[in-house]
Amino acid sequence: MSHHNHLSKLANIISNHSDELRINLIENTLFLNGSPKESLGCFLRGELVLNLAKATKIKKIKLNFIGKIVTLWKRPNNTNKFVEEEEIINHQWTFLDLTSPNYLSTKPIAFVNHKIPSGEYIYPFELFLPGSIPETARAGFGTISYELVATVTKSRFVPNVHVTKHVNIIRTYPNDLGIAIAKEWKNTLAYEINLPTKANVIGKPINIGLTIQPLAEKLRMANVQVSLVENTIYEVKGHRSVETKTISNCKITNFDEQTILKKEKNFLFGTSKSDYPSRVNREFLWNKEKDKEQNNIREINESGKVDTRQFTKNILFSFPSKINHSCVTSTISVMHYLNFTFVAKVPDKSKKSRRSAKQVHIKVPITICRFTDDLPLYEATNKDQLLLPEAPSYASIL
Repeated sequence: MSHHNHLSKLANIISNHSDELRINLIENTLFLNGSPKESLGCFLRGELVLNLAKATKIKKIKLNFIGKIVTLWKRPNNTNKFVEEEEIINHQWTFLDLTSPNYLSTKPIAFVNHKIPSGEYIYPFELFLPGSIPETARAGFGTISYELVATVTKSRFVPNVHVTKHVNIIRTYPNDLGIAIAKEWKNTLAYEINLPTKANVIGKPINIGLTIQPLAEKLRMANVQVSLVENTIYEVKGHRSVETKTISNCKITNFDEQTILKKEKNFLFGTSKSDYPSRVNREFLWNKEKDKEQNNIREINESGKVDTRQFTKNILFSFPSKINHSCVTSTISVMHYLNFTFVAKVPDKSKKSRRSAKQVHIKVPITICRFTDDLPLYEATNKDQLLLPEAPSYASIL
């Protein structure tokens, strides 16, 4: 029974200490608009609230805003651990300091020697954050984090009071800057890739416009593959580690046939159930149109003429929501790009009856972000919407 009472008293002490001091933020999530070079920054605003149930001797009240980058990893088959902790920002507010000689010289001796009366004390604070600081992030073996740490230093033999509050910083990008790439490849084919925006929001598919035009005789587009690749670089104490992984991919086979016939298929097929008899007739027309297109392709291939038609397709490329967002820092860099692979079949001059496959690789850098300029309301930015990908525990990689 006495053991239970002891635990109960200890719990009450801890509870009282935690309720004694708290940090309130005007905005729990801070947004940096634009790239690190373009962003104008933002303000961190709030108040430190101290509740004293009774008169208490307090020596010092301070609040620190700390931002840091931490990495911890090791090379395969190597016991050496590389740990790096880089401080991004460290700002301190001192609201009360009875230990400072300068402070004592400006205050009455009676105030210094007496207890601070009971009541609620509110200390507002504000700090400008430059737009160049990195946003909150978690990678496989590193984190970028920000927190407010408040400390109340009491008299001797009385435990100090501490409270910590994490601050989430998100970078947004303009959604009106698109990407357009148009090139020719070795007099074999011409291609055009269009993305409506360079910044792509996690959880939303990427809209890709793709056009391919043959330039060589008897060329056939076998397939097109699109992959989203994530490249993470860790640099710690002169050591460098690179992790590359494919996040998502899609493959379109018989690209030329699909893009040619899609328009005719959409036109020929109805959707109404009452239109069933006409749908049977349209099925016949569709098969007839398909045979016609295949004969056209065969005639072009046999005649040796260049197929001047353009093959165009819009692709909605989806990728998992559990993905790191793009960021570049001195220690951790996460970059993303779309990798396009075109497989074209052209006649093999050494073997008339066969075709050789030619592959075209295009890498398009993009930005993966959590929000664009079309920001949500602050009330909507709750914890569920702003969860970061879970990073492995450091103990599991040692």
